[in-house]
Amino acid sequence: FTIPVAAFDGAMIPLFLALLIGGRYPQPTAIILVGVALAQIFSALITFCILVLADDRHVTSVMHWIAGGFGDARWSTLIFPTM
Repeated sequence: FTIPVAAFDGAMIPLFLALLIGGRYPQPTAIILVGVALAQIFSALITFCILVLADDRHVTSVMHWIAGGFGDARWSTLIFPTM
């Protein structure tokens, strides 16, 4: 259960940053634009870490998973987030 919990915690960081930075401006589009910018920054950071730190054998499978592949998905990891 640590991976889903870590994923949830990792998703909260950009959310709080978007609300903190975009919340200073009264327009709702400011939060949206800050969210899009943060998504690009975190996506670039994740891709950089994968390409630099990951083993060459696993880079392709990780990139496929990030792009939306569910080849290694298991029901046991889905049970906890649905509760």
